[in-house]
Amino acid sequence: MGNNQIDATLFCVNCDEETNHKVDYRGDRIHSVTCTQCGMTVQMDQDYIDDNFTQDFVKRVFTKPSRLTKEMQADLNAFMRILPYRVITKPYRVYREINEHKND
Repeated sequence: MGNNQIDATLFCVNCDEETNHKVDYRGDRIHSVTCTQCGMTVQMDQDYIDDNFTQDFVKRVFTKPSRLTKEMQADLNAFMRILPYRVITKPYRVYREINEHKND
């Protein structure tokens, strides 16, 4: 596979809002993500990701937006009731999972 670039609307932590981004792929892996508004670039160290995270974890992270969309479409009322709890607890759950894998 070659290199390619796609446009995406993502949340930029530097701009503190959703902005347009350029996502650079090298082969089938994300190489970098650049905010087109402020120019901040985040590069992905694929070797680090491969060494420190399970493929299942990485897959769940990348498929989360589509899974949330399906939940929202299935039952918007239930989704909106549980969303605040999930937003608060998710960072802790991810932190706990990362630490569990470090100890393996």
